[in-house]
Amino acid sequence: MKRQLLAGLALSVLISSAPAFAVSGQVSDNLRTGMRLTLYANDMALIDDRRRTNLEKGINTLNILDISPGMIDNSARVGSGGKFLISEQGYLADNLNQRELLKAHVGKHVRVMRTNPQTGEETQLDAELISVRQGIILRIDGQIETSVPGRIVFPDIPPSLHADPVYRIVGTAAKAGEADISLRYLSNGFSWKAHHTLELDGRNTSANLESRASLINNSGFAIRDAEIQLVAGNVQRRSPAALRPQATAVRMLKSEAAPMMADAGAPPQRQSLGGFHLYTLQGQLDLEDSRVKQVSLLRSAALPIERHLISETHTNPFAQLRGTPRPIHPAIRLTLNNDKTAGPGQPIPGGIARIYGKDAKGRTQFLGEDYLNDLPVGSKASISAGRAFDVTVTRHQTAYQREGLGRNIFEMAYRIEIANGGDNTENVSLLEAMSGDWKVLEESAPHQRDNNRAKWTLDVPAKGKMEITYRVRVKR
Repeated sequence: MKRQLLAGLALSVLISSAPAFAVSGQVSDNLRTGMRLTLYANDMALIDDRRRTNLEKGINTLNILDISPGMIDNSARVGSGGKFLISEQGYLADNLNQRELLKAHVGKHVRVMRTNPQTGEETQLDAELISVRQGIILRIDGQIETSVPGRIVFPDIPPSLHADPVYRIVGTAAKAGEADISLRYLSNGFSWKAHHTLELDGRNTSANLESRASLINNSGFAIRDAEIQLVAGNVQRRSPAALRPQATAVRMLKSEAAPMMADAGAPPQRQSLGGFHLYTLQGQLDLEDSRVKQVSLLRSAALPIERHLISETHTNPFAQLRGTPRPIHPAIRLTLNNDKTAGPGQPIPGGIARIYGKDAKGRTQFLGEDYLNDLPVGSKASISAGRAFDVTVTRHQTAYQREGLGRNIFEMAYRIEIANGGDNTENVSLLEAMSGDWKVLEESAPHQRDNNRAKWTLDVPAKGKMEITYRVRVKR
């Protein structure tokens, strides 16, 4: 029967030119006096919307229009500076659709427009809408019609229906006059991400760091002339992150929207806040729906780095290696040091870090990217730029023994060859992860114990080779 209802509506539901019902107490965005938007990284924002309206003495019903469809209903808080004593408040989802329009006119008269297929001339029939429960039922000229002979035209939009979400407030004012109303609420559909550019110096001892923030609006709601703040850190949330249906539909279109660059201005002001960091962007900004806007987060600053090549493997003591070992290229690891004095002097939010360097003619080349974790002042973090082309590490198992050693005891011996075909000496770290209780019995160079790993660090000369040998006993 729902299909019959939709089929009846396929005759094109129209609204006549009669004026729409005007609801007193509508507070639209043209009454807005200010807005503040705080973006979090986990698909959420805090919206502080301030508007000025007129109150009548006594009971007032205010419909605040132009709000985010991603509003988390029970997060809303309303303030009026004591001029308005609120007794009820709540979110009203958008409900203007064909079915609700039909239901609202049950028992009322509508018009049915019929078109002559020969002449194209339209005639108008007066009809009473009797029911829409199991399909459309009309009374026309005293006859009951179950098949709509044209398209239905409605005289108005009932005040109970609205095309966009509304936040309704009912309260009492002690006297008439202007009042400033603030609506503060959390909304899904907003987020921000940091991304960083690292340009290495020629000696790989320092990098020039620049950071930007991408402000993302997938909410179905445009932000205009707002003070925008960003919270860096993992704020815990338990509210469902799913958007309302109409906002979800908008989200599916976002990936094709190109990022927009904000005007270059002063860098944001930063402050610590409850274990997080709050960045306040300069000026009043727009953040249109279906858009990504990029703003400067951290201007160019030097960041000390250390470059290492890391080759890590997990040694399996419970099976003998067979076959010919294959050379492996070690990972290029950059350790960033957010030094209190030599660094930028402020925390660096986590985000994608893209690494660049200069070639022999001074041209910038892309050298890889990785995710950089949150980097507080005085701490270090490592990122990977890929694998070293000129350096290879080959591991050979030279011995394997399990008989005569006791229950669940194994011994293995290895020779690790490191070859450097490049023009510069390379610092290479070998990390041998081992399961169980292990002890190195023999080794060609002393190792460092790093939890469950044995570590050797070598400076391998250009066009040269080096090797490490060791024997280990493992008890499962």
